[in-house]
Amino acid sequence: MPSSTISTTSTRKSPATIRLPDILGAMENFELRTHPDEREVTRASNEWFNSYNMMPPHLFEKFVKCDFGLMTGMSYPDTDATRLRITADYMSILFAYDDLMDLPSSDLMNNKIASDKAAKIMMGVLTHPHKFRPVAGLPVATAFHDFWSRFCATATPSMQKRFTDTTYEYVMAVKNQCGNRASEVCPSIEEYVSLRRDTSAIKVTYACIEYCLNIDVPDEAFYHPSLASLQEAGNDILSWANDVYSFDNEQCSGDCHNLVAVVAINKNITVQAAMEV
Repeated sequence: MPSSTISTTSTRKSPATIRLPDILGAMENFELRTHPDEREVTRASNEWFNSYNMMPPHLFEKFVKCDFGLMTGMSYPDTDATRLRITADYMSILFAYDDLMDLPSSDLMNNKIASDKAAKIMMGVLTHPHKFRPVAGLPVATAFHDFWSRFCATATPSMQKRFTDTTYEYVMAVKNQCGNRASEVCPSIEEYVSLRRDTSAIKVTYACIEYCLNIDVPDEAFYHPSLASLQEAGNDILSWANDVYSFDNEQCSGDCHNLVAVVAINKNITVQAAMEV
């Protein structure tokens, strides 16, 4: 089914109460671990992030409560403290940039020209770091430049390339999503699934596994169909779970870029039915 311009407010059919699937219950048999240095690394990373004045104090307090450092420590529990810190810094940058492109309060969410410019600046940090100059109104790019210099100093060329390639896919997908919003276009289910696998940034976190474990995975192994299928499945599990929990945020802002909304709109079914598909 091709993408089309759809009035999401007239087709969403949102009830007052929605029953969520038991996603957490499905995870209870997995062992949870975190890095032993996670608390100290998180403290230092939060101080570093805050030094760029990306948000007012009250929003930074909310940002800290999200505990992206803990998420990083649980995602990469076997790395060393140096790589954990650099990766934690990146995760904070990632969520800050994602909010710029995703939150209704942001000037970039529905602005294709501005989001295109931001994407170009962020990719320029990776491809031409020596040419970077701080950009007014986009401190996240300056923080990204500092992160990238430390990442490159501790990563092999192949790790840098994998990170750059996956970041490009993420940045371009987020930019395209902003374009869809500006045009009030709701993608088809197939288009959204493909787009979501890039806007999730999960592919970048896979690249960080190589970096954190300090291993160079050969291309013939990394892109092998079996590993690619495993990566895709992991991406879908995380992305779709996120869409279930964040659905109310998207529907409140009239944004259809959420799997639940896309399924409900394209299949012309209720939100509850879309949750259970």
